[in-house]
Amino acid sequence: LRLGPTVVLEFAITFVNLVLPSSAARIATKMRYFQKAGMTLTSAGAMGALDSIAGFTVQMTVLVSALVFGVGGVEFDFDFDAEAAQDLLILIVIILVGLIAVVAGAVLFVPKVRERVTTMWRQVREALRVIRSPERLLRLFGGNLLAEVTFASVLGLSLLAYGEQAPIMSLLVVNVGVALLAGLMPVPGGIGVSEAGLTVGLIAIGIPEPTAIAAAITTRLCTFYLPPIWGYFAMRWLRNNRYL
Repeated sequence: LRLGPTVVLEFAITFVNLVLPSSAARIATKMRYFQKAGMTLTSAGAMGALDSIAGFTVQMTVLVSALVFGVGGVEFDFDFDAEAAQDLLILIVIILVGLIAVVAGAVLFVPKVRERVTTMWRQVREALRVIRSPERLLRLFGGNLLAEVTFASVLGLSLLAYGEQAPIMSLLVVNVGVALLAGLMPVPGGIGVSEAGLTVGLIAIGIPEPTAIAAAITTRLCTFYLPPIWGYFAMRWLRNNRYL
């Protein structure tokens, strides 16, 4: 895949995010792009999911580092019922075991299902050969980390515009936490959720409320509400050139 269309694809995804939840938009758009590049539906889905998994892994690494090591001076204060949490964990394990048993039974005793799963597994295994290359792994995870640092930097620059500042690691944790929350919410682009989350996060790291609100809105304007303008033209270019 050439670099040019891949870069344009990222612009196009910002346009799609307006009407679909962010995670779904990224996976669906990239699946279509990979299909047009000659991959099967299964392989394209695996590649799209692999990118999302890499991004999620980077985000969780940042949050776990903040939780365990107190990176950036961000402190977490959890108050939960241990017994209720244990019951929930047991229920989740039972459900997962049940699902695995059902799938395993279908694969073992239904020939058509077994054949289909075997074919899909071969295609997925072929698509996941990318993770065998250290260089490609570095690009995959390094690119996602760079994206998170870039978004955190935009948040920091927005604060500077209003006369406030915060450590980059604190901004990174705030931005990653909000991104994870917005990604779980079935809201197109995390509209409303992200603004509120950024405001609460900035206040939590010591930014005055009026400045936090202004910085959150400015950040979202720069990273979400303006990019769809050129994302629209990027989408048209990709379609006209049959990349989507």
